Formats: sequence, C-alpha cells, structure tokens
Amino acid sequence: MILFDISQANAIQGHLFQERDSEKAIALMRTVDQLNRLYGRRAVFFASEGCTQQWAMKRQRCTQAYTTRWDELPVVR
Repeated sequence: MILFDISQANAIQGHLFQERDSEKAIALMRTVDQLNRLYGRRAVFFASEGCTQQWAMKRQRCTQAYTTRWDELPVVR
C-alpha cells in the first residue's frame, strides 16, 4: 500500500536552496529581539532551544585581556 497526500494542504516542502526568511519570519525575529533587549537575554526564546542549558563554558582560565596581552596567552609545549 502506498499513501499519498498525507500532509496538510497548505504545507510546503522546501528545498536546499530555498530562501527561508519570509516577511512573517523576519517580523517575528525582530519582535523576539526587541523583547529580549527590553526584558533581558533569553526572556523570550523558542521551545526547540530547550528550557535549561546543560553546559556552560569553564571560565577559570580566562583573562580579561586575552586579545591584547601577549604575556597572558597560554604556552603549549
């Protein structure tokens, strides 16, 4: 048995080189960015990002001037 047309009539399958940013998507992202600027980082986010972040960068070896102080760069031997 073969099934055809099992998706919604208004669903459109995109292709590899298709532009994704429709005007609605651009307006949505602007709104999300504005809300995050107003209320703080990650005040509004997409559920697909997950609710909790499982990892964080370890910062015990960071320097404040990592791009301007050559003497603070780690040496690999």
